Amino acid sequence: MALRHLLLLVPVIAGNGPDDKAFIDELEKENPQCEFSAAQANENPRALLDELLRRAGRGDFLRTDHWLDTAVLCPGYLPAPDQYTVIDSYKVVSFSVKGKRARASVEYRYIGTMGPGPDQKAHIVESRRTETAVLEMTKTPFGWRFSNETLTQVYQNVLLKAAVAREHLEAPASRP
Repeated sequence: MALRHLLLLVPVIAGNGPDDKAFIDELEKENPQCEFSAAQANENPRALLDELLRRAGRGDFLRTDHWLDTAVLCPGYLPAPDQYTVIDSYKVVSFSVKGKRARASVEYRYIGTMGPGPDQKAHIVESRRTETAVLEMTKTPFGWRFSNETLTQVYQNVLLKAAVAREHLEAPASRP
């Protein structure tokens, strides 16, 4: 077992109750490479949503970001990006909490996809559209977490300004 995993499990074994350990055991039984973070975090689901959108928008998740480990149920299943989505804007259009479940709808104005071109330099392939992503969260004994299925829709949606700065490009022309 890697040292990272040992450090994450110590609080569970040393300080939390048997229900907390049972939660992790069941999760890892169903998802063997889950790598659930046992850190106590995210007591407010709306604050978690807002922080995720802010961090994604500035491109934080295009590289390893340990904050994301405490925001998703199974960080071990998150793919590394070969390309990412460039957005003009986003807005939360609905948010609700019922018991141990939370749900948010986020409307995105997409510009296109950023990835390497034939010259191996970053290029935006435009595909402008507006779509709504639905994100689901679950309250765990360690705080609120996004489901992997819904998180993958949004965690690599980067605002145009951040993408241009990151890739040292000129922004594409604005369109209504």
